[in-house]
Amino acid sequence: MFNLRAMPLLGAMSILAASLPALAHAELVPVVQHGKWGYVNGTGQFVVEPMFTHAEPFSEGLALVQVGDKYGYIDSTGRVVVEPKFDSAATMWNGLARVNIGGKKDAFGLVTGGRWGYIDPSGDYAIEPRFSDAGSFCNGLAPVKSTDLWGYIDQEGNFAIEPRYDGAADFCAEVAQVKVGSQWGYIDRQGTYAVEPQFDRVFPFQNGIARVVRDRKWGYIDHTGRTVSEPQFDQADPRFTEQLARVAVGNKWGYIDVTGKLLVEPQFEQASQFASGLAAVKVGRVWGYIDRTGQVVVQPRFERAEIFHEGFAPVKSGGRWGYINKAGKQVIAARFTKALNFHGGRARVKTGGKKTRHGLVLGGKWGFIDPTGKAIVGMQFDNYEAQDFSEGLAAVKVADRWGYIDAQGNYVIRPKYSHAASFVQGQAQVWLGKQVGYIDKTGKVVVKLQPGTSPLTPLNVVSIQELSD
Repeated sequence: MFNLRAMPLLGAMSILAASLPALAHAELVPVVQHGKWGYVNGTGQFVVEPMFTHAEPFSEGLALVQVGDKYGYIDSTGRVVVEPKFDSAATMWNGLARVNIGGKKDAFGLVTGGRWGYIDPSGDYAIEPRFSDAGSFCNGLAPVKSTDLWGYIDQEGNFAIEPRYDGAADFCAEVAQVKVGSQWGYIDRQGTYAVEPQFDRVFPFQNGIARVVRDRKWGYIDHTGRTVSEPQFDQADPRFTEQLARVAVGNKWGYIDVTGKLLVEPQFEQASQFASGLAAVKVGRVWGYIDRTGQVVVQPRFERAEIFHEGFAPVKSGGRWGYINKAGKQVIAARFTKALNFHGGRARVKTGGKKTRHGLVLGGKWGFIDPTGKAIVGMQFDNYEAQDFSEGLAAVKVADRWGYIDAQGNYVIRPKYSHAASFVQGQAQVWLGKQVGYIDKTGKVVVKLQPGTSPLTPLNVVSIQELSD
């Protein structure tokens, strides 16, 4: 099951964005400057100067770093704890790190060949490299490949479950996915089958339920192996939302609950996930809304319909978008070329634009309205030049610069940044050219802008939701 890769070359900004809580707690975060990686603290100061080919976030006091083609580990002072000598390696997890000696990267960056073992935080081998493939330890066990078969070892390197599988996954739940021949099942920590191999595909459990596939039909089982729903559907949601999941028979959609009961027979051309107790469904060529029992609560009459959020749902009629409440009453007239969900009591809406033959609406201007439909900020922003409100503020672009407005449309942080992200936990990532840092809600820099850092520009990626008709 495993295709173990060398350490991925992630973009610096994606690591920074994922590490915002870490910044708030003054932990060290990897950043790249002039092509070399180092680590900054919560104030944006370099604690470990940029010197590495690549660097990963700290885990259990150590960080995985790449020097040339080799991998090693440093501590929070930048001291090399484990010399870069491995051909591939993973971050320290549960006191052990997976390492490879003698492997080679293929054209796709996958590591093949060599032998895998495990080291402790001092760099000593806790388990000598003797496996042709290996996974990470989770709950005290790790999948390893010995000769041609997979088994599971404990943290002493002893086989807790002997190699007898053609594929195996990590043991991060009470059961693990294993393959025998062409069939997949699940085993418990003693190696006893919780679910006999009988499926063509199996998936990890989410909230105690997993999708399985047999003969191209989808179904669900629970963590004990009990069948929640026999494989009978042509499509199935990966997870349950509000205790319900969408399932399809042929081209018709319905819903089952977590017990596997078919609550709503497959009958709709399209269907959304449930939100706020309602789901948008398409009957023929028009959309309406049903409740959890399948009862129609808003008669199908709309050309398009989105999910409810904060009590309202965007709907399209007569070629224009407006909003209804949960009773189906039109509370904001259909007068927009596009309308998005409310966030923080404000919604982004668009006027103008031209529809292409692919169904996208190009051009036009975006603004913000309140729940009465009143314009808080007039139509002045191009596509992807305004974001939803988050923590009371929204990033907007004016004259090629980004700033932030409050719910009344007032600028609380004047437009001066080349890029800006939404606020998360009181901080937002901002860019000035190739400098990046973090500000608080007053605009104060809490992590100073670092020069020479390559910016990630997600705001330049056109949102299909924004452009769709």
